[in-house]
Amino acid sequence: MKCVYQAADTLEAHLVLGLLEQHRIQGFIEGAHLTGGLGELPVQNYVRVLVNDVDYEVGRRLMLEYDQANAITDPLPQPVFRHWGWFVLALLAIIAAESLRFL
Repeated sequence: MKCVYQAADTLEAHLVLGLLEQHRIQGFIEGAHLTGGLGELPVQNYVRVLVNDVDYEVGRRLMLEYDQANAITDPLPQPVFRHWGWFVLALLAIIAAESLRFL
């Protein structure tokens, strides 16, 4: 068996294994139980997805497509309120309307 993907965690490994099984490639998750050894083992790079040698080329191609489809294109997250000026203006309008209600 050969490694086609090193997953970040067990959840991603199961996701990748499901993708491989959709293409009729049987796989195996190795190292899923090692992530619990936080104090004694480094927590990264232990969960791997393995496939049979004959399925390696097709599985590797699928994993490259998976990585390209899920690549982070913008490393900086967008702020929640991109138009914060409009938000502040609307908030001030609501405050003004409520204060006029009490006059």
